[in-house]
Amino acid sequence: MKRLLPWAAAALLPWRAAYALFRACAARRVNDPNARAACARARAHGLDVADEAGFCRRVALQPLIDQADVALAWVRQRHWYRHWVRVEGDSFPKRGPFLAITFHVGVGIASAPYALGAHERGVSLIYAPWEAAPGDFIGRTRTRALLSILGRRMGAPPVPTGGAFARARAWLAEGGGIMGLVDAPHYGHRYTSAVPFFGRTIGLSNGLAALAAETGAPVYVFTSTLDGDSPRRLLRIHGPLRAREPEALMREIGLWFEDAVRADPAAWHYWGAVDTAFPPPEA
Repeated sequence: MKRLLPWAAAALLPWRAAYALFRACAARRVNDPNARAACARARAHGLDVADEAGFCRRVALQPLIDQADVALAWVRQRHWYRHWVRVEGDSFPKRGPFLAITFHVGVGIASAPYALGAHERGVSLIYAPWEAAPGDFIGRTRTRALLSILGRRMGAPPVPTGGAFARARAWLAEGGGIMGLVDAPHYGHRYTSAVPFFGRTIGLSNGLAALAAETGAPVYVFTSTLDGDSPRRLLRIHGPLRAREPEALMREIGLWFEDAVRADPAAWHYWGAVDTAFPPPEA
């Protein structure tokens, strides 16, 4: 039942009131062990996190917003996007093939798909299929609703991994766009490139970079985060990237990733797994 509350609040309340409710809920979880552990890992990587309670509140707030975004994207129309999303930087192409690359940083279901959906052919999301635990009706419903919403908002159906490279290449050849995330935990089981990360090295999936190099499609990187402490969103877009060779392109993507985490350390979802989930490829 608790997982349904963010959906109900986002669907029924004015967004400013719903956001205030979510912030109040997050404030009660400043001592959450997972949030504290995330703060400790961020500090261990050299980030200056002076306000630990503020970091933990932001960590606790983001899952609530993620859940609420499913309802927001379902019931709110484009005027919500225009009112509540601030766009900074470049713009996505509205025609022709391109790749939009992002990371598990912040919250983006109710913002980025509107911008991507302005493309004349539509943009397909490449995603790793995830199955809810047996009996988890809410989890299955949320996953199905999310994929349906993203396909509707972005103008093209999502593409599951497992044969995705060929399907993505074909869609680019038809003039469509492709979106994907490169920082999913892989534990050394995917093709990756080593990129610098706060004085260390981690591995990010390089399939999209290889696809861009093969097809010549321009690459844009973006993040969608909470805009400070306000109920607004900040959509940052940068592109097209200059590098065309896959490893050089991955280094450029890695620099943007590091910059995004530095700008909002609490926004990255995987601090708890940073030491184990992203091994760089062996030399």
